[in-house]
Amino acid sequence: QAFSIGDFTVVPVAAAHEEIHLDSEGNCHELSYIIKHENSEFFHAGDACIYDGLAQKIAGVDAVFLPINGRDDARNALDIIGNMTAVEAIELAREVGADLLVPMHHDLYAVNGFDEDEFVRLLNEINPTQRYRSFTPGEIFVWRK
Repeated sequence: QAFSIGDFTVVPVAAAHEEIHLDSEGNCHELSYIIKHENSEFFHAGDACIYDGLAQKIAGVDAVFLPINGRDDARNALDIIGNMTAVEAIELAREVGADLLVPMHHDLYAVNGFDEDEFVRLLNEINPTQRYRSFTPGEIFVWRK
C-alpha cells in the first residue's frame, strides 16, 4: 500500500529478483518503490529484474535508479540472485521516458559488479541522449525539474 511521510508519497511496486516471489497471502517478498515529492517522481528498483508490466507501472517517472550488474550462470553458481543488465536498464529508462538514469549495484562487490565504462559505452550506443549520473558514497544531489 502507498503511504505518505510529510510531503513524500511512497508507492511500493513488485520487484522480480530474478522472479516475483510471493508469500502465502500473495504479498511480494521484494519491493521497489516510486517516491513522489511535489511534481517529481523517482523509481528506486533495488534488486530487480524486468518483468511484464513493470514499464507500465513506472511510466512517466522523472528518474530511475536501476541495478546494472546483471545475472548469469557464474553468479547463480555462487548463489547470487541476479538483477537487470545494463542493456535492460538503459532500455527501461528509455521506455518509461525517464529524464535521468542512475546506475546501481555495479560497484558494490568485485564478484557481482559491472564495469561502469562499459555501461557508458552501452548507453552511448543504445540511447546517447539519456542523461545519467553515478554517485559516490555520501554525495549530495539536488533535483530540480
